[in-house]
Formats: sequence, C-alpha cells, structure tokens
Amino acid sequence: MTESRSWTRMRGGGGYIVYAAAFVLLGEACRPSETSESAFIPDTDAVSSAAVAIPPWPFNGLTASGRLTGALWRQGRCLVVWGGPGEVTALAFPPGQASWDSEGQALLFKDRRYAIGSKVDLAGGYHRRSDRSLKVTGLPDECPGESVWLAG
Repeated sequence: MTESRSWTRMRGGGGYIVYAAAFVLLGEACRPSETSESAFIPDTDAVSSAAVAIPPWPFNGLTASGRLTGALWRQGRCLVVWGGPGEVTALAFPPGQASWDSEGQALLFKDRRYAIGSKVDLAGGYHRRSDRSLKVTGLPDECPGESVWLAG
C-alpha cells in the first residue's frame, strides 16, 4: 500500500511538470516570429538606391468604400501596407495621383505625405490580381499576395 501511495504522488507531481512544459512550448509557438516583422523594416542603404513602383489602375472616378489601415513599408520596389503578421497588402493608385519622394523615402498621395513606417488609412478596395477585367499595370513581381489594394 505504501508503494501505491508514493507512486500516486510521483505521478501527480509529474503531471505538473508536463503541464508546465506544455505551457512553455505553447507560449513559444504563439510568440510572433521576428522574421515576419523584420522582413518589412526598411534597410535605408538598400532602399534609397532602388526605385519604387507606383502602379496605376484604370480609375473612373469611383472607388470602393473599404478602408485599409496599417503601416507603410517597402518590399523591394513594391509599396505595401503591413497590418500585422500575414497581413501584407500591395498598393496601386489612380494615375497621376501618387508619387514617390526618393530623397525623403515617402509616398505622396492626395496632398498627404506618408513616410516609411508611418500609419496609413486609405480608402479603396481589394482587387484580385488574377482578375483581368481591370488591369493594374506596373505592379512589380515581388509584390506579395493574390490581391492588390486599389487606393482611391
């Protein structure tokens, strides 16, 4: 009987160790990976020498009523809005309404200046890149995702 009790106590104590180990492992798995965030921190030496694409879309004066908010970043020549891990959206603009200030590393759109890393809040809507009914020209291949945000 004594052996049975000591085995029960060991088993109960071992259960706490298993729970603690699972808790630590779960915490590590849920922590945001540094690679997903650091991929969008601009390297100013590389960024300043590369051109930025401002892809136009055939603007007809109407825009969707959606809102895209997040931080403005660059991915190669592509301007993107980063809303968190896994939430990266490429941008396209009405022709002639947006430009890139390469010296100041900022997007100029609708009389506003958006520096890299600053918060943006853009009206518009998503467009699937595979949908050929609306042609977005000049979108670099390194732009992420299946959709592009048509800012308006």
